[in-house]
Amino acid sequence: LEASVVYDHIISKIYKGDLESINYFLSGEIKWYYLEKIFYPTNILHYILNDKLFYFTNDILKKLFSYFSFYLLAKSLCISRFNSALGGILYSTLVAHLVRSTGIGMAFFPYILYLLLNKDTLNKKHYFFLFLIGLNSSLIEDIFVFIFLIPLSLLLNNKNKNWNIYLQIFSLIFISSILTNIHLVIGSVLSDPIHREAWNVKENDIIISFLRTFKSF
Repeated sequence: LEASVVYDHIISKIYKGDLESINYFLSGEIKWYYLEKIFYPTNILHYILNDKLFYFTNDILKKLFSYFSFYLLAKSLCISRFNSALGGILYSTLVAHLVRSTGIGMAFFPYILYLLLNKDTLNKKHYFFLFLIGLNSSLIEDIFVFIFLIPLSLLLNNKNKNWNIYLQIFSLIFISSILTNIHLVIGSVLSDPIHREAWNVKENDIIISFLRTFKSF
């Protein structure tokens, strides 16, 4: 009952006008503003796909994004086509099966690193993709992992970098992510506690949470 398929099913019903379907969760104990993905643009697919097709379409797209994102990064590091393709397959498998991220942020993790390593300025295409990545990324799961791209990019590239590129990329991703995740922040501050508080009571420590994020990274 905690699986993403269940949440996607309810989000699909909400998008199709059945606002009361949120009451299926614990007789209404879980409010709509705790549905993390409810404002993600990918939910447009709910209008044309049933639950099964949405699941497989979303899963396939995430794998494809992961593959091409890693392939692009590897090629920019002068790695052979075969090894770049093999790395893309391994990375897409990792994202699909080991990293259960809510959004698509981790799928584009290598693409963002590619920009940090190879670009000193961004064009309209880059801004567009970064904005979409942020809109479909988890403010809880993805944003903190993106921070580790800074030391990783410095480790892989010894050239003097234009720090404005870091500011532009991370500001755009963070701002766009806030737009589709702000309901989580507001709901957490203004609403009553939900069932997850008792479950996570031992983890309500920012240091422990940071270390767990670093371990996952």
